[in-house]
Amino acid sequence: MIKFLLIFFYLFATLLVSPFIYFFYRALRIKVIKKWSLLILKILNINLSTNINLYDVIKDDRFLIVSNHVSWLDIIVLNAIHPVSFVAKSDIKHWPFINLLCAISETIFIDRSSPAKVKKVIVQVSENLAQKNVCIFPEGTSTDGFDVLPFKSNLFESAIMANVSILPIAISYYIDNKKTAACSYYGDMSILESLISILKLNRITVKIEVLNRIKSNRERKILSSLAYQMIQSEVTREIR
Repeated sequence: MIKFLLIFFYLFATLLVSPFIYFFYRALRIKVIKKWSLLILKILNINLSTNINLYDVIKDDRFLIVSNHVSWLDIIVLNAIHPVSFVAKSDIKHWPFINLLCAISETIFIDRSSPAKVKKVIVQVSENLAQKNVCIFPEGTSTDGFDVLPFKSNLFESAIMANVSILPIAISYYIDNKKTAACSYYGDMSILESLISILKLNRITVKIEVLNRIKSNRERKILSSLAYQMIQSEVTREIR
């Protein structure tokens, strides 16, 4: 019950202050987003486990970060390590509270309803990569976390255009050292149902595996395939 009260109070407070955070200079916004994300994970009793410090990898360079997608928590988890910009489906604009974090963190929204709209986003992502790191979830949707769907290759073109490397990341959720789908957000589940389900859990660990970088000196479909193979291998490694 305490977790329910804490999370809803915290989200309500976020709703009140987020319009002001939007006008902070970017370095301060990054600090606020990181602290906000870390506190959310603390309230939810979610522990972070990483093979290396992501910040040390990306602090002096720019990458197109590529990750599998399990839950709306993925964004909060990555922001808790080091905030980056995300490319997200346009319908997330309408998710309560999550849309506020998206606005603050300069999220790029993608509408896949036409090739022309996707091309505009590719250009927008490449322009952003000239200044900062951008993360994409190329599966195009979230899964139960036990496997990885084939990647859509379109957005890999932005790394080629910006001449930056690709940094694959594998995300997995565990309870008592066993991979779990309890934190997953997929299918017909609503965001509220997912949140309530997670609030009932204890001792969650999310493992972030930062994999070897991929130079963007190949065709986008090849880059997509390489990133997919690396992430899929890591995600399924313990369940084969």
